[in-house]
Amino acid sequence: MEASPQQSSTCEEKLKCLLQLILTPSFTIQNDTLLNKLLSHLSNGENKVANQFLQSQVVISWIPTALSQWEAEKLANNCICSFVLNLTALLSQDETTFVTYSLGNVYERLFILFKMQNEGVQPTIKLAYLRILSSFLNHSSGLEWIMSNNIWRNCLNFCLDNETVYIIQEGHSFIYNLIVKTVVNHEDFCKLVVAEIYSKLEGVPVNESSLYQQLVVESGLEQKCTAALHLVIYILNQLIENENKKGDYRAVNILLADNILEERIKQLKSITNEVERVYELYAVLIYIKVFHLLVKGKETPYEDFYTTGVELMGFINELLCVRYIPVVIRLAHLSDSLWNHFPEARAGQPLLTASSEYNGREPLRFQNQLLLFEVTAIFGICFLHTNYRYDESDDLREDFIHSFFRMLHERTIRMGYSWRDILHQQTEGFKMAKFAAQHVLRSIDNFNKSRAITIFQVLLYTLKDIQIGLKEKPTLIELFIQHDSFMITLFQTMAAFINKYDITWRDSVETLCVMNNAIECINQSFWPARVVVHALKLVELSIAKFLPPDLALLVEEDSTTSMLGSMLTAKLYDRHWEIRDSTLEILHTIANISNSKYPLFQTMLLNVNIIPMIVTMTMHDSSGFVRATAIKCLQEMIQVQEIWSQLLVNQELPQKIMHILNYEPEAIVRTEAAKLMSKIHEFQSFQNDLMGEIYESMALAAAKDLHWEVKSNALDFWGKVVLNHMQEQGYIDNKFPSVTFSREKRKIVTLTEDEVQRRLTKVLDQLSEIGCLGVLIYAIHEDCDLEVSKKSLRKVKKMKNILQMHKMFDMYDNVPLPENLCSTNAKTSPAPQPHIDLSEATLDDILDTNDENLLKHMFTQEVSPLHSEQTRKVSEQLKEITPDIFITFIQNDLDAMINEKVMWLNKLDDFESLLDDMTKNYDGNVNTMDCY
Repeated sequence: MEASPQQSSTCEEKLKCLLQLILTPSFTIQNDTLLNKLLSHLSNGENKVANQFLQSQVVISWIPTALSQWEAEKLANNCICSFVLNLTALLSQDETTFVTYSLGNVYERLFILFKMQNEGVQPTIKLAYLRILSSFLNHSSGLEWIMSNNIWRNCLNFCLDNETVYIIQEGHSFIYNLIVKTVVNHEDFCKLVVAEIYSKLEGVPVNESSLYQQLVVESGLEQKCTAALHLVIYILNQLIENENKKGDYRAVNILLADNILEERIKQLKSITNEVERVYELYAVLIYIKVFHLLVKGKETPYEDFYTTGVELMGFINELLCVRYIPVVIRLAHLSDSLWNHFPEARAGQPLLTASSEYNGREPLRFQNQLLLFEVTAIFGICFLHTNYRYDESDDLREDFIHSFFRMLHERTIRMGYSWRDILHQQTEGFKMAKFAAQHVLRSIDNFNKSRAITIFQVLLYTLKDIQIGLKEKPTLIELFIQHDSFMITLFQTMAAFINKYDITWRDSVETLCVMNNAIECINQSFWPARVVVHALKLVELSIAKFLPPDLALLVEEDSTTSMLGSMLTAKLYDRHWEIRDSTLEILHTIANISNSKYPLFQTMLLNVNIIPMIVTMTMHDSSGFVRATAIKCLQEMIQVQEIWSQLLVNQELPQKIMHILNYEPEAIVRTEAAKLMSKIHEFQSFQNDLMGEIYESMALAAAKDLHWEVKSNALDFWGKVVLNHMQEQGYIDNKFPSVTFSREKRKIVTLTEDEVQRRLTKVLDQLSEIGCLGVLIYAIHEDCDLEVSKKSLRKVKKMKNILQMHKMFDMYDNVPLPENLCSTNAKTSPAPQPHIDLSEATLDDILDTNDENLLKHMFTQEVSPLHSEQTRKVSEQLKEITPDIFITFIQNDLDAMINEKVMWLNKLDDFESLLDDMTKNYDGNVNTMDCY
């Protein structure tokens, strides 16, 4: 939204006042929250009011003023100094401002004043300093300034000091951008920067004695190289993610020139055995090999891909020899990720085996070779701890193993046996299995569907083998319980791959075993609750994904369905709320499916007598999350006629949901309750003798609830009420047809314009009597929540269009609004009344008493006379909105009314309000902003 000249002028005066206050010697602030918020407003391009001040002389001239004052007097505190430097960084993004400051030696003076060349500079000052220099890279003048000074070396040293993660990140970003900016027209300078980085990677000659190498390590040389190594990896990663997409390899060529980087890395390899460092060194080598291929472009000979693949597998083989298990897993995933940058790899073309080596087999792909090292540690857990060997008569598993081996080169298979032996000899099998599963999960975007299915199959067979192994050796149960985090990761990874790649029974027949294996795990009573929760989520996923729609209607109830019903019934009584909640999520999915593609589930729900339990949980479960999820289940179940009949006749569901709406303290529960009432009105019908009470409860929910989502769902109910009344008068398919059947006259009647007007008049009268018109107006006019007002506006505008189309406005007189709806701005709207009275007297009673029953009494769900009186009063007020008042109201510019509310709500957090907050409490001696 564009700022008006008056608003800009007002903000400029307030900003000028604030900047003057900041320079007042007595101005102090210990918390930089508001100062950072001010910077955010100024840097936000969408905030036109604030952003314009980055070119304002009020702000631009203030920096030199502050600088001169601090040069003559003492510096302000650290918060204000950091603010000034960060503001300078924002201003310096504009080349004109930069030139002005440069000519006035502002930057040199700033850096001298803040002693940037000295030790002991505060981290926040260093960070702001880095941001200033980064802003210079936005224009040619700033770039020339940096190249003419040695000041960029400070940035390099800062990010190599490992002081804070923010300084490291900002420093890395600066050095990378400096390289890619200068390589265009200043190649020699770019080479200078790269050479300076490489100078930090000095190792020792490979032929030095091991004793000397040990002395070097102990002296800290390796540690000094580590920060530079991190910087190199950052630059290489940014180049492959950014410059590679543009096909610009100029910076890459400088980094890889003369094999200097590769030689330095090989030297460092010879003097370190620290696992993390080994990974980083090999990672750089992999980047180098991949870049060599990328630089060659589309004309790269096929043999080069083969050679590079062999080299990368050679790196893995080196690490197998020294048994660096985590490094092998990480490098396999890194190689997999980097290989995706080749277009041929993304298209699924083979990029490893030369055509002469196919020997009639499917072309071998390099990434499939990596798959062996990515997943073996996962299913190796069974062989390591349970010694379980699968039944060779398991044809499905035999097919899977053969298909897996057909993807692998003979050399890969030989390496795989070595890899297996190393995994079997380790002492931290669970740790490495979890580590491998986590990396598979993090790399989930790297795989195509075929490889994703293979990983899913590995995970499933692992789960199956664990359960068989525990049956054969119950003594291992305690061991697996101690490492339950592996089981959780296993379930999470399996679910993620099923969802990500939409794996169904068409892709893998193993999917049909997921539910059985998950249920078997759930029924094993020894697993901790958090394992059971993830197993339940897998059951829910298997129900949603693996039921073949073309078979669902034909399948009779089988053992799996029966086992599922028994398990769900039992878990609803579990003492852990997370398990009850996850069980209800499954029932929600089952109810949804039972309405569409698997009606057999309706029978299961009725046979296990689970519905009364769910209704009870909506009212009495100790967890608000569980109560809310139970209501979500009912939203699906009421759409099944047979279930609805039970709920209506035996459970008095509408009455219970109204009780929840009126007295439930948790907003998430009331939100779902309001939605349930809307669903009932859409798919079923209420008893006539309940309608008055239902309308009163829903009116109160829409007008006076404290939570906007409750109001929003209640408005959906009233939208369906309006539509229902319109349909009873013949409105269908968004119009009144030319003829319709009249229930009153028991015959077909012609809908003339007079007849339509008569029917619309009847609709308006009916809606007024039940408070519907009042609810719609109140939500637009009074509610301070924007989303609620917008939803009500959309519903009212639909009604307005229909009424205008049939010339209804001429039939009603303009009348004034009632006093309770006559305010013109949301700011003056009365605050919604809470469900629970927390008056000052009540609060005093709480403070003065130790009686724990007082709070318990306050939150009781018994009917309160006060609440009944409030309901009656609100209902009467809303019924005061007659059709005349409604017609008068909707002829106003409703969009303008909403826009006014938008402007008011935005003003609560806008730039001008922030300036007021930062200045209004300053009394000349103490700045009370510290309370923020």
